[in-house]
Amino acid sequence: MAHRSTITCKAVNVGIFDQSWRYDYTVTWLAGNASIREVKIDKTDGAGVAAPLRFGFQFPFFFRDPRIDLAAPTSWTLIIRPAQFEFMIQPPPMAPLPNYIPPLIAAPPPPPGAFVPAPPPAVGIFRVFSIENPKTFPAYTIDHLNARFPAAPNPFMVDAPNSKPECASVTAFCEPVANGYRYTYALSSDCGDLWQLTIFLPPDVSLHSIQSSDPEWHLHRVGFDQPISGFQADGTPGAEERGIAYFGSFTRPVTAGGPPAVLSFVSESEPGLVWVLGNRFAEVLVGPASARKVPR
Repeated sequence: MAHRSTITCKAVNVGIFDQSWRYDYTVTWLAGNASIREVKIDKTDGAGVAAPLRFGFQFPFFFRDPRIDLAAPTSWTLIIRPAQFEFMIQPPPMAPLPNYIPPLIAAPPPPPGAFVPAPPPAVGIFRVFSIENPKTFPAYTIDHLNARFPAAPNPFMVDAPNSKPECASVTAFCEPVANGYRYTYALSSDCGDLWQLTIFLPPDVSLHSIQSSDPEWHLHRVGFDQPISGFQADGTPGAEERGIAYFGSFTRPVTAGGPPAVLSFVSESEPGLVWVLGNRFAEVLVGPASARKVPR
């Protein structure tokens, strides 16, 4: 037996404009002689997801089984495909695989002695965000022996983003100004009505001189701005969501063929790349990704 596992998901609406979902997936290694290397989850074709946080197995300090605790030198990576996303971890480039994965040698039977409880299962939790609402989709894990669990065609069924008919288009650029950089984001609709744009800004980045092309479109930054009364999210954003910026409207959507909603702000942080989410849109665009000050 290569490995056995379980996958569960909790989907919570955390968007101030009721347009952002947090998907928390719990992956549990249950048994076997192989370590999980990939977690694959289907989604609707085109549904956008982002994962600013990385996935990692958590082990008690007293339990270091080399078959599942590989002390990986690389972090788990999100890979997005049109109808599936996955978290995976691989050896570093050109690393010899046999040396990276310890040999799976059966240990000799332990001598008779007092009963010792079995160690707890190895559990990993990772998180993705999406504007798309949840729907039940197949999911499964793959280990380093390339074995899948559950075996095909029987998957786990978990919540994952379901693409809405709306389709967003987002452009972004920045320009130097006297006190930093001005960052501008333009949200337009290729199909349907759009109500929100999500920008994953680092929590240590400060903003000022915020401008909106439409007075009905507001910027809410988790951990910095007070929620607008009467429009609370179903779930409370946690510390991991601090810094996420929601640009949206409760009353005036961006329509297909209509004028875009344009957000502009100034930050002393230098330009880099940040995740930006919209309906059927998930891209890395220019944004204030560093808290370093602009040299003068």
